[in-house]
Amino acid sequence: MTEAEKLLQKLDKRSASWQVWIDDGEAIDITYSVDNMKVKQKIDCEAAALIRSQEAKIERMAEALREANILLHQYETAEWAKLFKQAAADLSADVTRLGQELAAAVAREAAKQAKIDALMLEYCPDEMTQEQLAEWAAHQKPSPDQPEFPSAADGDATRWRHGEPTEGGKS
Repeated sequence: MTEAEKLLQKLDKRSASWQVWIDDGEAIDITYSVDNMKVKQKIDCEAAALIRSQEAKIERMAEALREANILLHQYETAEWAKLFKQAAADLSADVTRLGQELAAAVAREAAKQAKIDALMLEYCPDEMTQEQLAEWAAHQKPSPDQPEFPSAADGDATRWRHGEPTEGGKS
């Protein structure tokens, strides 16, 4: 029990007396009677003022804590944004790299299949299925080194034999 509570308990009685010892060894006698109720009221007022003061301090501390919490949240949000931005950049780079690797793997596989189809067409064309022939035909394109031949629709009488043009179809 605190000294203030003890004092308040003593003041609740109709009359009381006690001694308060001072540092130099002297004692002061305090007598309390019903007339001393003003002392109790004064103590109550001072206690209420102290409580209000403490409540104000607590409110200021709570406001500072709220502001610190807001700042912490802003900092954490910024840090998470940095982390997500870096993760997105890393993921984008990984996706690009994997896309390039996939495209290269598909090109290698297509080149191997073209080599297989060419070898089969050369050495065992009768063993190729219709699906294999259709797949091979779908991937045929002119060579970039091949010269362009005039079409018959051009009305040109020039004919080509062994890659050399002849006039009037004569060789």
